[in-house]
Amino acid sequence: MTVSTEVNENTYTGNGTTTVFPYQFRIFSKSDLVVQVIDLNENVTTLTLDTDYTVSGAGGYRGGSVTLMAPLAIDWRISIVRELEITQDTDLRNQGKFFAETHEDVFDRLTMLIQQVSRLFGLALRKPSSIANWYDALNNYIRNVKDPRDPQDAATKNYVDTLAGNNLNRTLRVPEPINELPGVEDRRNKMPAFDNSGNAIVVLPPSGSASDVLIEMAKPTGAGLSGFNPAINYPDGTVGETLKSIKSTDGFNAVGRFLNLNELRAFPPESVGDVVYVVSAASLSIEDIHYGGGYFQAVRKQSLVEDGGVTIVPPSGSLVWVRVDRESPCLTWFGVRPNSNIDNQNEINKATLYGKNNHTSLLAPSGVIQYSTGVPIYSRSGIVGKGKDKTIFEKTTNNKFIVGTTSLDAMALTIPDVYDPDGTGGDSFCILAVLSGATFRRKNITDRSNAPAYSLWSQKLAVSTIKDLRFECGNFGFWGENVWSNIFESVQFLGLGIGQYAGFQISKYRTATGYALSGTSNVMNMVQIANYQFGFIVDNMQYTTMTCCTADSIFPMIGTDEKIAAAYAFYNPFGITMNSCGAEGVRGNQIIVRTANYMDFDASITVNSFIGCIEQQNPLISTPIFRIENTAGRFLSVIFNGGNLIANSSLTNLSAGFISGANTYVRTIITRLDPPTISGGADYKTL
Repeated sequence: MTVSTEVNENTYTGNGTTTVFPYQFRIFSKSDLVVQVIDLNENVTTLTLDTDYTVSGAGGYRGGSVTLMAPLAIDWRISIVRELEITQDTDLRNQGKFFAETHEDVFDRLTMLIQQVSRLFGLALRKPSSIANWYDALNNYIRNVKDPRDPQDAATKNYVDTLAGNNLNRTLRVPEPINELPGVEDRRNKMPAFDNSGNAIVVLPPSGSASDVLIEMAKPTGAGLSGFNPAINYPDGTVGETLKSIKSTDGFNAVGRFLNLNELRAFPPESVGDVVYVVSAASLSIEDIHYGGGYFQAVRKQSLVEDGGVTIVPPSGSLVWVRVDRESPCLTWFGVRPNSNIDNQNEINKATLYGKNNHTSLLAPSGVIQYSTGVPIYSRSGIVGKGKDKTIFEKTTNNKFIVGTTSLDAMALTIPDVYDPDGTGGDSFCILAVLSGATFRRKNITDRSNAPAYSLWSQKLAVSTIKDLRFECGNFGFWGENVWSNIFESVQFLGLGIGQYAGFQISKYRTATGYALSGTSNVMNMVQIANYQFGFIVDNMQYTTMTCCTADSIFPMIGTDEKIAAAYAFYNPFGITMNSCGAEGVRGNQIIVRTANYMDFDASITVNSFIGCIEQQNPLISTPIFRIENTAGRFLSVIFNGGNLIANSSLTNLSAGFISGANTYVRTIITRLDPPTISGGADYKTL
C-alpha cells in the first residue's frame, strides 16, 4: 500500500461545543497519534489517550476521528499529529530468488538514517507544538545572538548590561537598597532629603532660601508674587511697565488686540505686515457679547478708503488696516449687533453700501436686528440670513428711506444704481440682488396707522432671487412696477388681523397712459398671502408661472368702506400659468381676470388644479366666485384645467362665475364649477 499524502497533522479551533475532530492521514495504531491543545494563555497540554480522548480509524487507510471527553473551549486550538517510533519492526527471510534479508537491510538502514535526523532535529530550537506561537529553549542558553536593531528583536545580555550601565551612570545612586519617595500629594512643593537612617524623605525648604522662592514662584499663584503695583511709574522696558500698559484701558493694544474698530482706527500701524486681532466691531465693554471681530493686517493706503468694517483708515499715516479674511462679509463686521436693543440703521447702511461697491452679499447673524428706516438691497449684492425663525429684522419707527427723489416707509427696499422709474436703461433696475433667510416685522405695531407702507418695495427688479422670507404687516406686502426674470420662492406676506390692502402687487399704471407692461418671466413658487384685501394683483405681466401659491383669509379691510376683495386679480395677463394654487377663507372673488384698453398683446391665462372651495366666506356684496371680463375687444383666452371652483350655495352673496365680452374664450377641462353667467358674446365651453 502506498502513502498518498504528505499530511501528517490536522489543527482545529474550538467553538465550545465540538468534541469530534477528524484526522486525514493513515496510522497503524491509535498510539501513533499525539494530541495537544493550547489555551488562550498559550499553555500547551499533551492529552492522554483513552483518558482525555479516544481514537477511531486506526489501521485503516483514510484516517479517522479523535473524540474528546469534553468540548474544546472557544478559541482554544487542538493539534492532531502522527508520531511513529523510529523503528523497523518487520523481519523478512530469504525465500527462493527473493532475497528478503537484503531488502530488510535497506529498510533497516533507512530507519537508522531517520533516527539520526530525529536526533539532530531534537537539538534544534523549536516550538512545542505547531499550534503554539512561541519557541521553547528547554532551559538552554542561546548564544552568538546579534545585538537588536528593530523594536521586536531579542535583546542580548551585553546589550542590556551596556544600556543599564549607561543609564545608571547618569543617576544619583547609593550603595545599598533605599526606600522610594512618597506620592505626589505628599511631596508637592517640597524638596528631597535623608533622615538619620539614610532613608529618603521630603521636607519643606528653609523659609527665604533660594529653593523656597523657586518653589513658591512655580506654584499656580506664583505670578501674584512679582510685586506689581499699578500706582508706580516703572521705567520703560521693565516687566512692571509692560504689565501696567496691559492693565490700562487700551491694554488690548499692548498685546496686539483691540476691543473694537474705533480703538483700532486710533492706532496707526507701525509697519506693513503688522497683524492684530480686534475682538469686536462695536462692543463698548469687554463684558459685551462680541460680534464682527477678526484679524487685520497693515497695508499701504494707496487708493483704499474707509468702509467701516473691512478697511479701517487711521487719522494719520500712509498705512491702513484691512481684514485678513474678507471672503464672506457679514453685517456684524460693520457694527450690527443683534439682540442689543439699539438702532443698527447706520451700521446696516455701511454694510449694504460695502456690498454694493464690492458686488457681494452679506451674511446676517441670528437674533433680532433693530433698525429705524429701512434695509436697502442694492444691485449685485444682498443679504443672506440664517433662516426665517433665526434672523429677524425689526423696524422700530415709520421713518422713511430716501430713494432718489422719493421717501418710502418700507421694511426692505431693492434699489437700482440709478433711480429712474420710467427709464429703460439697465442701471435703472436693481439687478442680480439676493434677499433670503430672514423675517421682517414692525416693532410694537398696533394697526394700519403705524404699519409700514411696504414690506418689500421693489419698483424695478430684475434677475434677482427673493426666497425663504417672511414679511409681517406691511400695508402692501410686495410692491413692484417693472419686475422681470426673478425667482420668488417660499416667501410669506402676512397682514394684520383687521386686514391690509395687497399682499403681492406688480402693476405699473400711469394716469396719462394707463397700464404699461410690468415685467416678464418671473417664477413664483410658494408665495403665500394671508390677511389682505387682495392676495395677488398682477397687471400687464408676461409669461410668468405661479406654482403652489396661496391666498388665505382674504377680505375687505375691517374699519373701512371697502366692499370687494379677491384672492387673485389679473389685468391683461399675457401668458400667465397657475399651477396647483389655491385660496382659503376668501370673502370675495377667488379669481378676477380683466382686460383694459392698454393691451399690447392678446391675453391668456391657464389655471391648473386650482382649489377655491375651502372655507368660503360670504362676501359683503353680491359677488361671483370668479369674474372674467374682456372690455378691450382683443382676444382673451382662459383655461381651467382640473380643480374646484364650486360656490357654497349657503352663502347668499356668493354666486357662480361670471364671463363677459366679445373675443372671450373660456374652456374648462374636468373642472368642478357651477354653470357660469355668460354675457356680451363670450364663448364658454366645457371639455
